[in-house]
Amino acid sequence: MGWKVAMTLHRTTLAIAIAVSLVVFGALSGIVIDQIRFNRHRMAVLKPSEDALTHRNQMLMKLELATNGRHPAFEAEWRQSLQDIDDAWQTANPGRAVAAWHEAYRVAVRTGRWDAMIDVGDAALRVGAVSEFREAPDAAARRSYLTALFRARG
Repeated sequence: MGWKVAMTLHRTTLAIAIAVSLVVFGALSGIVIDQIRFNRHRMAVLKPSEDALTHRNQMLMKLELATNGRHPAFEAEWRQSLQDIDDAWQTANPGRAVAAWHEAYRVAVRTGRWDAMIDVGDAALRVGAVSEFREAPDAAARRSYLTALFRARG
């Protein structure tokens, strides 16, 4: 008869453990579902405001660029990039000139400005045909000028 009591106790303990586990699982599931709902609701409320703010900032940046031109800090950095190309070329270091040109090209692409692409095209022609250039300088300049044309048109 002792084994029946032990078996009943074991089953009761197992049933209580399963019940507690299910209750904890349900509570945690409810918390997770509430968190997901909250995040969706939050994004639905905040998204229009964030979009409006982003649009306003873009319009203000366009207005500032139209009235003031490039930011002075960017203009100084950009002129330095172009000067690095010329300095490397004048010191007879074509490898450094090409590396500086590639860096200036990357910066010009990131800025999205058409006049920066024209500056890069002019710089490619100044560097000229050197073995370090993977493409002909005329082709690099043409690519830069076409990019500038499409950006200016946009």
